[in-house]
Amino acid sequence: MQSLSQTHFLTQLLDVQCQSGQHMYLPGCLKSPELYVEGKGNGEIQPNKYMAQNGHVQNKQKDNIQGNDNDDDDVELQPLDLILREGGGLTLAAAAFLKDMHSVGKNSTLNPGHLFGQICKKSTQFQGYEQQDAHELLRCLLEAVRNEEILRAKRAILRAFALSEKTDPNTVSPRLKTMIKGYGRQATHTIIDQIFGGHLISTGEAQKSVSR
Repeated sequence: MQSLSQTHFLTQLLDVQCQSGQHMYLPGCLKSPELYVEGKGNGEIQPNKYMAQNGHVQNKQKDNIQGNDNDDDDVELQPLDLILREGGGLTLAAAAFLKDMHSVGKNSTLNPGHLFGQICKKSTQFQGYEQQDAHELLRCLLEAVRNEEILRAKRAILRAFALSEKTDPNTVSPRLKTMIKGYGRQATHTIIDQIFGGHLISTGEAQKSVSR
């Protein structure tokens, strides 16, 4: 936690982002089914200006839910402006503990019991009082926060189409399933990825030929 506390941007971002009412923008994709992959899905969605002007939210969602869609057509993912609900239990505990680390004095003592309890709920190998590897604990913490944020966003996507995790998949049209999967693919870039993630760049260089 000392290492994370030195990542000041993480403390500030977690403190704000885990609160209810935060926005998450999904750019959508026009007729690009290759981006649609599986995903699971707390939040709500409001139409942005583009969607409101073109009536995509009310008309398309109504047609898809009622099954009045043509599954053979290319699926268009219009941009979505997500309004998220409060973050998960571990995310809130981590944000509160990091904030306390910056606010207390040097001689003060912090009890990480609540945060550790939340970690143990996600990673049972840390239960008990045996000595644990600090790097493994850090990895599990960041991974669990990332998973909570992904789940938070994907639940918002489901709510946009008047669905929930309890909805019977057999009652959802194939076209609507494809749309939800497409948006779910775009919701996997979380605040953890923003700070600690990276990008692979491949560069090709042509060699000059030498003729004699």
